[in-house]
Amino acid sequence: MSEPISIKSTDKPLNKSEAYHLARLLITAPDTVSAEERRGLLLHFAPTAGRVPKSSLEYVAQFVSKPTDVRYYLQYLHSDGKRLWASDGHTAAWCSTVLPAGFYHPRTGDPVDVDGKFPDIERVIPTRREQLPLALEDWPGEERLGIKSPELRLVSPSGIKFHRDYILRALKGTESAVFQDSIQTDSSYTPLRGSVKIKGTHGTAQFIVMPIRE
Repeated sequence: MSEPISIKSTDKPLNKSEAYHLARLLITAPDTVSAEERRGLLLHFAPTAGRVPKSSLEYVAQFVSKPTDVRYYLQYLHSDGKRLWASDGHTAAWCSTVLPAGFYHPRTGDPVDVDGKFPDIERVIPTRREQLPLALEDWPGEERLGIKSPELRLVSPSGIKFHRDYILRALKGTESAVFQDSIQTDSSYTPLRGSVKIKGTHGTAQFIVMPIRE
């Protein structure tokens, strides 16, 4: 990666017309373009999170929260100095990293100045148990009526239900995946825990998915 750029949490991608106008100014009058505008232009051209991940960082970046989430600190990756984390509150993923502790932009990988505390995800990660290959053909699907559209679910081998989109996200861009099923107790459910190998690379990552409680 080229030299990191310090991005602020208030920086937003420019729309197409704004990016075009700024690109012209960078040619005709570069001194009139502010640092904030330049960062907005960078974010406009940054790869989207919808692409197939080609590294462990890109895989983990799929798990950040939506830009509309009021928990703004979940919109970014977070490094604790050893692992890189991402979560949207329903799912989480992590991989090993050498990045210094702090927040990072999921689309560029650059450090971000965020005034917030990343949650302690480790406390909800279930203890590692025996893991099995994750093959979706062994997971029955079901459909439930939703307010706007049907809710699609997948049922794990032990009968615990998960949102289909969350499981598909966990498998996106992976060469192989293993999982340990969720456990239901009298008062709670443990998350589904899994590990993946990123397709076409030597990268690996781990994930958890919260089950549907009924």
